[in-house]
Amino acid sequence: AQPSSGEMRFKGGRRELTIRNGSAVLRTNGESFDATDILKDMSAHGVDIGRVSGKTMSEMLKGNKTALPGASGNSVFAIVKGPAGYGLKAFQIAKQIHSAAAQEI
Repeated sequence: AQPSSGEMRFKGGRRELTIRNGSAVLRTNGESFDATDILKDMSAHGVDIGRVSGKTMSEMLKGNKTALPGASGNSVFAIVKGPAGYGLKAFQIAKQIHSAAAQEI
């Protein structure tokens, strides 16, 4: 993140996310998308956006599933492309992994 006059900028792969005054823009391949809903979704999951490191955000921008500071529950997140642009996707992590034999019983 490179804060300059209240602005944070993150890069991951060909994607770049700029956060300014509570709104966000995601740029990729010469196109810009409103990414403010990504911030709202992160906040709804209890994530403190100010505590998300540049490395963590970079991994999310690449589409990698990433744990976020303050997130409620056992979730990891990724920024993914959908029909209406880009959004935040939450993935639940199983609390306990069972062996195949134990599941059959």
